[in-house]
Amino acid sequence: MSEGHVNDGRNGSPAPFSRVVVVCGSSGDSSPVYSVVINSDGQVLYKGRAFVIQEGRHEWQLSEDQIQAIAHVIQDSGVLDLGKSETNSTQENSRLVAAIRLPGVKPIVVDNVEDAKALESFVARIGKVVGLYAYVHEL
Repeated sequence: MSEGHVNDGRNGSPAPFSRVVVVCGSSGDSSPVYSVVINSDGQVLYKGRAFVIQEGRHEWQLSEDQIQAIAHVIQDSGVLDLGKSETNSTQENSRLVAAIRLPGVKPIVVDNVEDAKALESFVARIGKVVGLYAYVHEL
């Protein structure tokens, strides 16, 4: 199985993504608390903690089409432009954080303080591709 690819901006050639991580924490209400890791080989690792449909650890495998769909979401969403290097800390009050790793590049971290609507849209699109709605009722 090949790696997921996003456009690296150089001569239009695709670059593989290594990993996408989404962490949704509590904001003091009944918002879902979970994390999901999506690896370029299609492995999905989910951990539901509170206010989710499925609590605990779950793992599943994505198809090649789903892996490519994730790469397209990363490329088309503009989320990479919103991010910052992992060396910069995210805001303490961030309820939703996404990290995207491209090979040979420090992870790009986006938190909901920077651009909440864009990040929420990105997470919803990723969630639809990987089937998170079976685990989390609100993305």
